[in-house]
Amino acid sequence: YVVDDTINLIPGETLFIEASINEKKLYNFKIVKEIKNPDKTITIKFSQPNTAKKEPGMMMSIDNPFKNSYRYKLTIMPFGKNRLFNTSSCPVFAGKSVFESWPYPLTRVLLSEFILIDDSNDLVCKKW
Repeated sequence: YVVDDTINLIPGETLFIEASINEKKLYNFKIVKEIKNPDKTITIKFSQPNTAKKEPGMMMSIDNPFKNSYRYKLTIMPFGKNRLFNTSSCPVFAGKSVFESWPYPLTRVLLSEFILIDDSNDLVCKKW
C-alpha cells in the first residue's frame, strides 16, 4: 500500500505505482492494477526466491521509467523484529532497474523520499 508517498511492501507483492515527477522528486504515488502509462509507472517486486534454504533471503527489484535517475530511502523489518531499520539503497538509473537483496528473511520493506539525482555524482549505494 501507499501512504503519504511511502510505499509499503510485504513478501510476494508486485506493485505498479504511477508517479508524478518535478525537478527535484517523485511524488503523488498511486497504485494501479495494470500498466496503462508505462512512461510514469514504477514496478516494484518483493520476493523470497529460495524458500528451501534454512534461512532464505529476500530480493526486491524496482525499475525506473523516467528520463531522470533517482534514489530513495529504504527501511526494512527483519523477521522476528518489531521495529524498522534504515538500510542502504542503490540509485535507480534512468530507464533501468536495480535489485536489492538481503541474506535473511524480512516481513516488510518501506520505500520513501524518492529524489532525483545527477548521473555524474551520487552513484553509490548508501544509507540515508
